[in-house]
Formats: sequence, C-alpha cells, structure tokens
Amino acid sequence: MKKTETWITILAAIMLITGVYFIIRCLQDTIVLLEVVGFAVQALGGVILLKWFRSKLVKGVAVALMVVGVSNILVYFQYLYTDVETGSFIFAILYVVAGAVMIYYGMSLFIGIKSGSMKCIVCIAALILIEIIFPLLQLHRGMPFFDVLYEYSDILIYMLLHVMLVIILTRNEMKIPSFQKRIVKDSDVIFDQMVTDPDTYIMRSDLPKLLSTEDGPEWVHIEGSPIERELAVPLQGNKPGVELLLQKWNGDERMHLCVRTKGLGTYRIVLTMPIEQTVMNGDEGTASKVRFYGADGMFADVVIMNPEDINKGYIGILKDFSKKKKTEEEPSE
Repeated sequence: MKKTETWITILAAIMLITGVYFIIRCLQDTIVLLEVVGFAVQALGGVILLKWFRSKLVKGVAVALMVVGVSNILVYFQYLYTDVETGSFIFAILYVVAGAVMIYYGMSLFIGIKSGSMKCIVCIAALILIEIIFPLLQLHRGMPFFDVLYEYSDILIYMLLHVMLVIILTRNEMKIPSFQKRIVKDSDVIFDQMVTDPDTYIMRSDLPKLLSTEDGPEWVHIEGSPIERELAVPLQGNKPGVELLLQKWNGDERMHLCVRTKGLGTYRIVLTMPIEQTVMNGDEGTASKVRFYGADGMFADVVIMNPEDINKGYIGILKDFSKKKKTEEEPSE
C-alpha cells in the first residue's frame, strides 16, 4: 500500500469508527437529532474517503476537513441556543468556528485555490489543546490515570481525529503552491521556453546529441503520444533545470526543438520549432555557436562552450574564435 493510501485509510478508519461510536453513545442517552446527524455525517465521510479518495491525498484531506467541519457544527450548534453553562457555551462557539474554518479550507483545497493549511492547523491545534487541558488538569489534581481515561474517554477519542488531521496537514505532500504562486511559476516556465538567459550555453560534449537524428539508447520513447521519441540536452547557465528538448514526431521526418523546465508539468511545451536547417560557425570540435532554422524565418542560436571556456563568457569565446579564423586566413610565408 502506498503512503498516500495508508494515510487516507487511517484517517477514514478513525472517522468511521468514531462516528459509529458516538452514534451508539447518543442512542444510549437522550437522543439529540443534530448530534446523531453530525456523527452520521462523520461516519459517512469515512466511507466516502475509503471508496473514492484513498489514492488522492490532497482531495481526501479536503473532503475530510469539510466533513469534520460540518460534523462539528451539527454536534455543537445546539449548545449555542440552549440553556447551558458558560463554559459549555464558549466550548461550543470554538467548535462551531473551527468547523467553519475547516469547511472553508477544505473547499479551498478541493478546488485548488488555496495551498495554505497553517491557519487551519492552528485552529485544529487549538481544539486539541482545549480537549487535552481538562484531562491534564484532573491528573494534576491527583485523579487516577485510568479514571481520567474513563471520565474523558469521549473527548480523547474525538481528539484522536483532530490529531490525525494535524499530522497529515503538516506533511510535505500537503505543501502545494497557492493559486498565485502557480501563476508565477507557470509564467516563469513560459518565459524559459520563449526567451533563454543571455548566459545560457551547452557543453561541447553535448553537441553530438543535439545534432543527432538517429535513434539510440539516450532517446526516450513515448507511447500514446504524437511524439515518437525525445532527447534532452541540459542548458547550462544561471538558471538550473532548463533543458533543450530534441523531438521526433510521428509521421514527420524533421526533428523538432523546444525548451523545457524540468519538474514543472504545467505548460510543459509552449513552442516547438520544426528544424529545417542547422548551421554552425565551424565544425563540431571548434564551433562556438549552432543555429537552428525553423519555418517563416524563425531561428534559435545555441552557444557551445568547452569546460575551460566557461569563465571567459560568450564574448571572450567569439574573440578567440575571430583570432583563430583570422590566423587561418592569413597567407603563410
């Protein structure tokens, strides 16, 4: 079982078991319809998670937050308008507010407009603190440990669900970028594919790959796609993770060229240029630049560097190349 399925299964099991447990407790005591409905919603939420969201951590947690939030409101709403002690009234307000916060963040996570879970974590952690403080006070006053467990068993069982939610919300898998950050990231990807950094270059050792057209072990074959195979060549420079992608498309003898930012799936390929002609200002061992011509006058220049030339920069390489060219053109005496 994958980690995602494990976490969701544990969370769903806790929701289902606690929901059924509290329904039985309600039926043994004075039946309050809202409480029964609230815990029934919680148990049903556990079943829904197990059935449809076991392999979807973010969506599953979002559903769990909404379900637990609704359950909290239904169970504790009655204490806002009935004659209860001041402490119970404040307790109910906190649970209803926390339930509303969980519903809001659950909906935001589900539709992908909010990444943050810190406020939600703080809210649930506050509930955990309230739930644990009463048993701790009784222990401090000298009440036997097992008597405390028996007296506050309902609170401690309910606290288990909140603790599980906090544990999952603090996992790295839940740290997804916000809607605004995704826009910025996608914009960066588009920019990388339309305009390369002025200091971008490829190593000379990678040049044969970029000029290759024959299939080989370095090519990645893609099934069920218009792309038959592709070969990645890393672009060196100030911005890591950018690479040139050479592609062979099904039914097209030409090679295609594009730029890709590794690790970012959205807008994976914006512009793909079919290569009509390739020109270098020298051979594979001496050229400082290779130009790929596409259709309608489009072209792409790629700077070539040796390891010893990296600190010189492109201008320095061009000067060295010009001197070498001039020396070769001078007539020998």
